[in-house]
Amino acid sequence: VTRFAVYLVNYSALNISFDGHSLDPAEILESQVEIELEEGLGGDHGAPLLRLLEWKPSVTTIAPSLILCDGNGVALHEVTDGVDKAPGIRFTAYLIWPGFSEHANELLLGDLGHPILGPIIDAARDEIRGFLDARLSERRAEQIEKWKKDRVYPYSAPPKNAVEIQEREVFDVVAVTAASAVAKEPKAAR
Repeated sequence: VTRFAVYLVNYSALNISFDGHSLDPAEILESQVEIELEEGLGGDHGAPLLRLLEWKPSVTTIAPSLILCDGNGVALHEVTDGVDKAPGIRFTAYLIWPGFSEHANELLLGDLGHPILGPIIDAARDEIRGFLDARLSERRAEQIEKWKKDRVYPYSAPPKNAVEIQEREVFDVVAVTAASAVAKEPKAAR
C-alpha cells in the first residue's frame, strides 16, 4: 500500500485491489505533512515537494523509506538506505518532482553523487530528520503531560537553577525513551 499511498490519497476516486481487498491508505494514516523544498533544487521543473505520511502506531510492518515520484505522485523508485528512523514513528516519505521522470534511468545513482538528484534527495533527508525531531519532541511533551496528570512525574515544582533544568531534560529524554517499559498503572509507574 505504501508504494501507491500518495497516489491514492491524491486521487481518492481511484480504487486499487490486492488479493480481493481494496487498498485504502486512509485506514492506516495517522497524519500527513507537505514540505516544499527549495525551488532552486528543481530547476525548470519547480520546487520538489516532500510529502510525509505517518502511519498509525498499530502498523508495525512498514519500514521508513523515501519514495521518488513523478509530478503526479506515481512511485518510480524507493530508497531505504540512509533514511532516518525514530522509535515508534512509522512513516513513508514521498518526494514528488516532475524531473524524476526525465532521470528515470539514473534514479539508482541519486545517492552516489548525481549532480541533479543528489542535492534533492539530501534536502529531503534533512527535512525528514527535522520532521522526526519535531514528532519526537511532541510525543515527549505528550507523555510528560500524561505523567503529570496521573501524578507519576517525579517533579512537581519548576526547576530552580540551571543544574535542575539540565537534570530534568536528561530525565525526560531517558524516561520517554523507556516509556514503553514503564507500567501503565500509576502506582506501579511511580
